[in-house]
Amino acid sequence: MNGEEAAPEATGWWARAKARWSYSEAASEETPVEKTPHDLLKELSDLSPAEAARTLKRRGDTKRRSRAYREARACYEAAYAAAETDDSAEAAYELSLLHAHGRGTPVDKNASRTWLRTAADLGAVRAMMFVAQMSTFGGGGFEKDEHVAFEYVRRAAEKDCVQAVQQLGVRLLYGVGCERDLQRAVDELERAVELGSVDSKEDLAKARKKLRQSKSCFRKLRKCCAKCCGCRGVWSKKLKKQDSALRVKAMPSDSVRKAFSPVSAEARQQTVRPRR
Repeated sequence: MNGEEAAPEATGWWARAKARWSYSEAASEETPVEKTPHDLLKELSDLSPAEAARTLKRRGDTKRRSRAYREARACYEAAYAAAETDDSAEAAYELSLLHAHGRGTPVDKNASRTWLRTAADLGAVRAMMFVAQMSTFGGGGFEKDEHVAFEYVRRAAEKDCVQAVQQLGVRLLYGVGCERDLQRAVDELERAVELGSVDSKEDLAKARKKLRQSKSCFRKLRKCCAKCCGCRGVWSKKLKKQDSALRVKAMPSDSVRKAFSPVSAEARQQTVRPRR
C-alpha cells in the first residue's frame, strides 16, 4: 500500500516522522541511496509506527551484516524517525557506531556522540552502559560525572541488564555517584547473581559482611547511648530514624551527640552511674 492509499492516521504518522529525521536529511544527500529514509517511511505507512520501526530496524541489521552500510544507515534513520520505541533506540545506537567508524558516512565524532546520547535517553541498554562508562572516566567528549553514570546504570539495571545490575550493587556498596546503601547493595547483588553473574558473588559476600557489621555497630551504639548518655534512649531513637538504611560508618562526635540529646551536660553527669 502506498502513501496515497493509506489511512489518514497512517499517513499522518510518517509525515510527522520526517521532523525527527530532518537533521539527518542533509547528510543523506551527500551519499545518496536508492531509497531515502522518507521513502522507506512512506512505503510502510500502512503499518503502525511501532511495527514500522521494528521492520526498518531489522532491515537495517540485514543491510549492515551484508556491509551495505549506506542502505543500513537509511533504514536506521527511518526506524528512529518512525516512533520512540526500543527498536528506534537501538537504531539510534547503530547510527552512532556507523558515524564513529565511518561506515556509510564520513567519520563524525560529534554526530556519533549525539546519536549515542539520543539512544541512551530512549532506553537502549548498550548506549546507556557506554555513556555510563564514559561519564565514569571522562574523555571522548564526555565530562567525568559519577552521578550521571549512576543514573544511566540504574536505568539499565531496570531492564535486567546483568552487567548494569552488578555495577549498581557495587556503586551502592561503596557510595560511588550515590549515597551508600548497604541493604540496597545486597538486594541488587543478589539479583545479579540470580541473573547469572558469577563475578557478583564475591561482591555480594562483601556487602553482606559490611551489612552485618553495620547492624552490630548500630545495636551496640543504641545500647551504649541508652545506658550512659542520659537521654533515656531519645537520641538513639532519632539516630535509628535518621539512619534507617543502616549506613553507620563511625561513632558520632560529641557535637553531634549534644545536638541530638535534649538533656544538659549537668543532667548527664547526675545520671551516670559511679564505677564500682
